Amino acid sequence: MVITDEDLDPVIRKNSTVSAIVTEVEEFMRDKKRGLVVTPPRFKCEASEGRLVMTSGASERKKLIGLRVYSTFEGPNHDKQITAVYEMNGNLKGIFVGGHVGQLRTAAINAVAIKHLSRHDSTTLGVIGTGRQARSVVPVVAQVRDFSRIIVNSQTHGHAEKFIESMRKDFSAAGVEAVAEENSRKLVEKSDVVVAVTTATKPVIASQWLQPGQHITSMGQKYREAHEIDPLIVSKADIAVTDSCQQLKSYGSLFFVDDAVRSRIAELSDFIDGSGRKDDDTSVFLSEGLAGTEVVVADRLLSILAKENHGNSKEMHFSHIVS
Repeated sequence: MVITDEDLDPVIRKNSTVSAIVTEVEEFMRDKKRGLVVTPPRFKCEASEGRLVMTSGASERKKLIGLRVYSTFEGPNHDKQITAVYEMNGNLKGIFVGGHVGQLRTAAINAVAIKHLSRHDSTTLGVIGTGRQARSVVPVVAQVRDFSRIIVNSQTHGHAEKFIESMRKDFSAAGVEAVAEENSRKLVEKSDVVVAVTTATKPVIASQWLQPGQHITSMGQKYREAHEIDPLIVSKADIAVTDSCQQLKSYGSLFFVDDAVRSRIAELSDFIDGSGRKDDDTSVFLSEGLAGTEVVVADRLLSILAKENHGNSKEMHFSHIVS
């Protein structure tokens, strides 16, 4: 069965779908802590005009294995992704073509991080970045905390206002006030949780802006020559966490903090179920995209689609593999 983004559109934005996917990723993190998942670093195949990037992983508990592949080639179809899910008996359960699986999986990982690393009484979410990834992440992240206010900043003038306008229905439905802030420092100082989701190559958040009890998430670049947050944030934070220490290790000397600082970065799976945070601790999450999460996310989406199809008199037609 081949499933496209268009097939997923009827269910992808439902609160029930988002909640189910966040729960699925959270359970994957618990399984990681128990040693029940396989999560190797991503693999890159470099060519002269671009590259293919592959993440793969497995859930021993669910007996699933699979992969996700995307390219960096230029052109109208450069963002097409393929996600394949297999049972461990070799049966191919489904293939997804498009970006929805990857976007929802990334959003869910970061939602789980905020759920377990931020203060429970957090009410203000700051978002730096207004691109496509921000649009997919913010509605999911906003479900794990009772935010009453979202502050948005963009490095491009006018984009924050456009972002808010484009998502006004989502914010209104959630009862959240959304405002634009041109100064990123003021945004950080006003926020309990800050999500940086940019393509910036220079820091958009400085370490001296952090407040006691604050949580920072970085979803952008983390290379020595290009990084969206001040490296001192990682060394100064009381808690520094990632979803994949293996992936951070694979960067080698290209990573934006030195080995001594990298060694203090813990696994998100170790913080599931509220371990080790005090109210005045500052925390930082370095989002990498834990391999294997795309497999369980895709499998849950297959179940959701099957349920929707079963309860709908109008049959949903998917493309099928011709053998």
